Amino acid sequence: SLLPVVFSGMVATTNLSWVDWNKSSLVRLSGKWMFYPGRLLDPSQTDWEREEGFLITVPDSWHRYQWHGKPLSPYGYGTYRLCIQSTNIPVLLGFRIPFITSAYALFVNGALLVEEGKVGTNRESYVPHMAPRYVYFTNTRTIDVVVHVANFYDNKGGMYNTIELGKWENILSRRNINVAIDIFLVGALLIMALYHLALFSLQRRERGILFFALLALVLAFRTLINHESVLSAYFVDFGWRTQMRMDFVLVNLITIFVVGFMQTVFQESWYRKLLGYMIWFYVLLTA
Repeated sequence: SLLPVVFSGMVATTNLSWVDWNKSSLVRLSGKWMFYPGRLLDPSQTDWEREEGFLITVPDSWHRYQWHGKPLSPYGYGTYRLCIQSTNIPVLLGFRIPFITSAYALFVNGALLVEEGKVGTNRESYVPHMAPRYVYFTNTRTIDVVVHVANFYDNKGGMYNTIELGKWENILSRRNINVAIDIFLVGALLIMALYHLALFSLQRRERGILFFALLALVLAFRTLINHESVLSAYFVDFGWRTQMRMDFVLVNLITIFVVGFMQTVFQESWYRKLLGYMIWFYVLLTA
């Protein structure tokens, strides 16, 4: 559900003073934020009422909106801001920050809290990088959240995922649960893949078994580079461009293996033709 936001004097404010951070689960900061396109504003400034911007829905890409009568391009940069009224209880809070396309810097009360990639005003000055991040800070009565975002590569720019806020212990618990789920899924998929590869070694004519094994392998690897990005977080970081290329190739392989498996199950001739067309099409796309 969307948080209720009060808009006054070019400032978007949501009231979370009712939340007991010691008992509450995570709060999704979805709803209306102020957005200032084409500017990276000073997060420590106090005269926000003078800045020209508009209300934008989070999660969503900024290219769905218009600015001065013209649609915004997905490529560019801008500043998001949300003012949160909280309690004055000195508890350690934290953010779970999902993928934000495709570089950002997040500030709380004027201080830089976390940076992913490097925000810039053009393609040469910015470095894209996307991975979920978990950061903490001390609760205050007013939590002024400012996010600088830049994107010059992806076809969706901005905060099209939702930041979550909660007690730091709950944030860490969410991370551990998410990582455990990813590892469990990868393990299950690898077991299925190895089992079906062993079956295929005994029944070479059953190509459906091979397609299913390859599908499980590809799904396992894609799980490692998405969601919690376990591969880059704990093993090797390939960088944004390589990760996007790998994801593109993996999605194409998933489609090919699914069609190949269906062709062996239903024995329809048009499946074979479709599989051949798809392989050539994806080879041309990835060349």
